[in-house]
Amino acid sequence: QGLSSDYIKYVSHYDADSPDAGIIKAGKAAYKKYEETGLALNEALSGEGLLAVGMVPIKYEGEVIACINVGSHTRESIPTLGRDCLETIASQIGSTIARITMEDALQQSEEKFSKAFRTIPDGITIATLKEGRFIEMNDAARRLTGYSREEMLGKTTVELRLWNNEEDRDRLFQRLTEKEKVRNEEVVLRTKSGELRDMLVSAEIIDVLGEQCFITVMTDVTEQKQSQELLESVSHSSPLAIYIAQDEKLGYINPQFQKITGFSKTELLGRELLSLVAIEDIDVVKSSMVFTLREASSYPCEYRILNKTGQIKWVMQTVAPIHYEGREAILGNLMDITERKY
Repeated sequence: QGLSSDYIKYVSHYDADSPDAGIIKAGKAAYKKYEETGLALNEALSGEGLLAVGMVPIKYEGEVIACINVGSHTRESIPTLGRDCLETIASQIGSTIARITMEDALQQSEEKFSKAFRTIPDGITIATLKEGRFIEMNDAARRLTGYSREEMLGKTTVELRLWNNEEDRDRLFQRLTEKEKVRNEEVVLRTKSGELRDMLVSAEIIDVLGEQCFITVMTDVTEQKQSQELLESVSHSSPLAIYIAQDEKLGYINPQFQKITGFSKTELLGRELLSLVAIEDIDVVKSSMVFTLREASSYPCEYRILNKTGQIKWVMQTVAPIHYEGREAILGNLMDITERKY
């Protein structure tokens, strides 16, 4: 109060390489006549008319983090008693500033976690490890189960009859206590309305205010599983060889595809599709796929496959772009035309 705004602006912050900061970083309190500080006195500083100044460093764990500035318009020195008081205060302020800074950082971290916890599309719950009682859940978990927050708090999965098979619960809980984490286990949960939903469940033991709890993440894969079952049902009964490729590697094949190539399912999954194509026909296959994906229209092509025994098989292929397990993929249909070719 009573100081000019230019003066306050100057002394409110010191750049790291400024002369003022150099005095503070020395780590010892400096009490001097203003004109003897060695600082360049600009118009704002000299116009203030201070006779004596004191610069007292504030430390935390040995590091200077701030300072207390005092000045007198009437005295040419800071009294000894005043110096002792200032240095005592400075020694206490350091830990206070650090604590407040950490509390602010913690609060910001908690706010970020809380926001992420609430908005993540997967269902997330936190329950006590001892009894399995829910202490927190996000909106997605309430949507997946059909229960309100009030209905879930303090209850267990058994009391809410969430498990379609109690053996799944016992198995997952045993694995969780043994390994402290569970990853992508497929289970069937029952919603409040009685509907059964396929879920991928991951869980991990965490500490909440000194109590052991576990956090569970649930991903609803019901539609995905139904689509997979439909695909398998249709493709298994199809006379055509069917495959799905992602990143040029086979991610799905039906029995007819195995029959044409002579390889087993294990040998085919993850294998590059073009590794089955005769070298002379690789460019033809690539051009056909590029044209189909670019023009969004089917472009059949004929090419040769070398099966497991080295026998040549002629096939006619059509491909189409699809989404498979949440990613772009290619759906291919092959017809064996070997006899017709010969």
